[in-house]
Amino acid sequence: MHSRPALVLLIEDDECVADIIERTLIRAGKAVLRARDGAEGAQLFAAYKDDVGLVMIDCGLPDISGAALFSVLRRHMADLPIILASGWDHESARMLAEEGPSAFLPKPFSAKQIELLVEELLATAA
Repeated sequence: MHSRPALVLLIEDDECVADIIERTLIRAGKAVLRARDGAEGAQLFAAYKDDVGLVMIDCGLPDISGAALFSVLRRHMADLPIILASGWDHESARMLAEEGPSAFLPKPFSAKQIELLVEELLATAA
């Protein structure tokens, strides 16, 4: 069975949160590409789309909404697992996450929640 690549594109503007998520994913055996905003995330996705197995997007990015970025990525790759993370707009993110192999992760979350969700999405999208 062919599994999705273990490269995770993390799009998160809060450096502290991004550090914690990156360390968690690396401990779980994933390689991580980090972007600080939606524009950088879109550029990294375009450059590495064949290698990216999952994208994690913060809904509160400074330059584009996580929902808008989700829609752009979904148009380019319908089966790409995407995790939307938000500390405030739970209902919108939850509704978006129902489109395709995706999930909503409410902030604050634990390292274990991240690990389990990433593994689950990569396994079901394989």
